[in-house]
Formats: sequence, structure tokens, C-alpha cells
Amino acid sequence: MNADLTAGDMELEGNGSDILFLWQQAHGGTYTFRIQLVDVNGDVSVPIGDPMESIIEVL
Repeated sequence: MNADLTAGDMELEGNGSDILFLWQQAHGGTYTFRIQLVDVNGDVSVPIGDPMESIIEVL
């Protein structure tokens, strides 16, 4: 899933902010949640740094 959100959409300009993601999954299993910052100012999106990744296990 590409959330397609920008820093402006989430009011992250300046000092940044904590972001709360609410997630509900009814099926048991292992899921990977990954966030990647990208620069979208040019014609091509350019990744910034390494993605943050969390693995979530639903019982």
C-alpha cells in the first residue's frame, strides 16, 4: 500500500511530529509495516535514507 502522503499533508514541516497509525487486521499472521521517506520535488521520487520497518504478529 502506498499511502501517498506528503510532509505538508501531515503537518511535518519544522521540527517534525509523532505520527499515529491506527491499524486493524482480523486475520492472524505476520505483517511487515514499512515507512520510507522520499523526495517528490523532481520528476522521479528519490528515497531518503533507509526505511523504518516493524514486524507485527497477529495471533
